[in-house]
Amino acid sequence: MGRPGYEMEIDSLIEYEVQKIEEMKRTLEGITNEINEMKHIKRNLEGLDDFFKWTIQTKRWFEEHYDAKMLRAEEHADEKKSWKQVKYKKMARMSAKMYKKLRRAVATFDELEQHKKRFEFLNQKLKLMIMNVLPQLRKEYYEERVESKG
Repeated sequence: MGRPGYEMEIDSLIEYEVQKIEEMKRTLEGITNEINEMKHIKRNLEGLDDFFKWTIQTKRWFEEHYDAKMLRAEEHADEKKSWKQVKYKKMARMSAKMYKKLRRAVATFDELEQHKKRFEFLNQKLKLMIMNVLPQLRKEYYEERVESKG
């Protein structure tokens, strides 16, 4: 009816296939988890981009509107100075918020240990870009604070 030991070979073959399927399931779960984590990071970075766009638009709005108010207050030196202080205080707050968000983004890249090997170049590039922006932003914040007191 069959070869001797035939059922044993089938059982071991089935067991081997079951083990391989379990390994593939674990691998797929790991990949799915990584994809979900990357989606989360992507959403955070998209939010960061939206925040930067909003900040730039708001700073431009401050420049236009507060400068117009200062021009109207030309004959009143105290009023002109107070409008200037308000403008630069608000701009400094926005620069500080942007700085904090960028620092959080850098921290997010540092937390991605499992992605470092895979996305090391991208992480380094993004981190360098952010680190290049931070000193300029810190300088801008400082200048705005000085102007607001001036």
